[in-house]
Amino acid sequence: MVSECIKTRQELTLWLDVLMDRAQINGDNLWCLHLFFFICTAVLSIYPLVMFFVIGQNIHVLFWMGLAPQYVNLLVPGCLLSVNLGHLIFQCARVRPQFIKVRVMTLHAVLGCILIVAGLHIARLVRLTSDELISECGNAGLTKVIQSEWNTMSNFYEDCIANSQQKPEFVQQCPGFAAAFGNSLYSEYMEDMEDDYLCQGFCKHWSKPLFNEDDVESTKTCARSIAKDIDQVSYLIAMPVAGYGVLVVSLGILLQGYDHI
Repeated sequence: MVSECIKTRQELTLWLDVLMDRAQINGDNLWCLHLFFFICTAVLSIYPLVMFFVIGQNIHVLFWMGLAPQYVNLLVPGCLLSVNLGHLIFQCARVRPQFIKVRVMTLHAVLGCILIVAGLHIARLVRLTSDELISECGNAGLTKVIQSEWNTMSNFYEDCIANSQQKPEFVQQCPGFAAAFGNSLYSEYMEDMEDDYLCQGFCKHWSKPLFNEDDVESTKTCARSIAKDIDQVSYLIAMPVAGYGVLVVSLGILLQGYDHI
């Protein structure tokens, strides 16, 4: 077992030495290697930075999950930049090689684990939010508040239809709507739900839309439509962030096995 590890280390060192020779990188121009790493950091940071702005425009993800899915994207360029700065500091400090290896591995392990844990946290948050929207809809958390507001507005709408001679097509046309719901954050969000997802009803399908005439033929509930959007956060954010963490740890293990560091 020990002999196999030594052989693997020697093969890794030989392979990396060949790459360094072909790139003409030596002790006199290591700045080129650092520049290459910084360029790689910039390229790898493009996707999380794009997702930072994309998620920031999705009011439904922010409403149900808070700012965590947006700001976790900033951890990626932050950790990658920290890795590069750490390498540069270790080189300038002129620490003995055996100590450099320990510090490099520690740096990669800590920052990589931060990204992995952050990705897993977002994945867990997605699962809990999706379960609340589908399995526990109307019984707990924010879904209970939204469903209660929906019931109140629906009853208001039914009374309005029964007592109004003009028979308003949508709830915002009812007299007294602005006074009853005009300053409510939840009523504004419910209107956004119908507009964005063309859904009827929140937890259960409703026979008539409250706000949007385009929803008349819809058979979708808003909660399930939102849950599908929330589920995408796992694939768009949680898994990539955790993947970046695995990449950082793997690079640390690779450098740990390099004898000429």
